Amino acid sequence: MVYKKLLETIRENIDPMANQWADEVQASEFFKTYQKFERDEIKRRAGILFAKLAQWLESGGDYKESEKYFIELGRERFREGFPLPEVHLAIYVTKKIFWKNIDWRDAITGSFRTDHATQIMSVLNDYFDLGNYYVTRGYFRELLEKMSDQQCFKRDELEFVLCKGLSEKEVWKKEDFGLE
Repeated sequence: MVYKKLLETIRENIDPMANQWADEVQASEFFKTYQKFERDEIKRRAGILFAKLAQWLESGGDYKESEKYFIELGRERFREGFPLPEVHLAIYVTKKIFWKNIDWRDAITGSFRTDHATQIMSVLNDYFDLGNYYVTRGYFRELLEKMSDQQCFKRDELEFVLCKGLSEKEVWKKEDFGLE
């Protein structure tokens, strides 16, 4: 029952969540690679991640399917030239937007018992956190394949794929988490 309501809420809100994701990506200096795409493409990519979450929940949380999806996502982002930190930050923003849209909806929160809430939060956090783990594995698999083709990377190339996007500036402030 609770999962069904959660699934319905996700599906009903894919487009608004994708719009919010696109807004954040377009406004942040930490998403330079994503910003090279048109807004519709940015939204489409976000929508896919939210739709995959819904499919994953509907399948009963099949980790093998999400593993395949995120590994391929990591490989694809490497081929597209995304720095790994930008990909990780994108998944974090997806998770943040998801919780902003789901956590406060009466249709969901009103139906949670404490044990249900803990279980569901754990399952949903697993999706995003393991997603980052598998994205990293896919990204590094693609990197290693490129390395075996070229036999080496220059320092600046490795720095770009592994570190680009990191900054001394604060990425998020307290108000982004509702802490003020």
